[in-house]
Amino acid sequence: MDIIEEIKFPSTDNEWIPKVLIGGFLGTVPIINFLVYGYYMKVLKAASEDTPELPKWDDWGNLFISGLIVFIISTIYFFVPVIVASLFFGGLVISAISTGTMNLEVIGAAMGGFLISIFLLLISSFILPMALSMYIKEDSIAAAFRIWELLSRIKSVFGDYLIVIVVVFILFFILGMIANIPFFGWVIFLLGKFYILVVAASMYGKVYDQSKAQN
Repeated sequence: MDIIEEIKFPSTDNEWIPKVLIGGFLGTVPIINFLVYGYYMKVLKAASEDTPELPKWDDWGNLFISGLIVFIISTIYFFVPVIVASLFFGGLVISAISTGTMNLEVIGAAMGGFLISIFLLLISSFILPMALSMYIKEDSIAAAFRIWELLSRIKSVFGDYLIVIVVVFILFFILGMIANIPFFGWVIFLLGKFYILVVAASMYGKVYDQSKAQN
């Protein structure tokens, strides 16, 4: 995978500027931003079929439904880490209220729970792109939760999959620094965020296309 070419991918479309402007604007509006998630999945699916493209902004109903499903799948994947964190911190608060003190044992348990929840959060974040790829490729929500197949596919392309995650992280890190520029930083951030999401979708789609489900 040529990372430089992948990063340039959205800009190869003749109409990429208005498409990015639309995506950047829609991404700022709660609920409406489901359209952006749907667009993300449309790019991912095209890339997984070895026909990467920057789609037109049309078929709004299907974009919204697809984006809503992405939101639901993501929420389910992040539900467990949130619950674990809530239980441990809730226990800490209850213990402090009931005893009037906060001993080292309780604090240690809370910190342990926090670290566990962070670990689970990282795991969920790591496998979510493959889960979404399986959903959109098969047009089935259930496909996103076939955990053993999901892990098998990741294992078969682990190197490339990890590279994509690292590249996307670096791009967002750089964008975060640019966002600190006075006056125009936030505008660059909004448009850049959408641009990076499109780049990520294309790369994840190609990695999925190369992956194999092993028995």
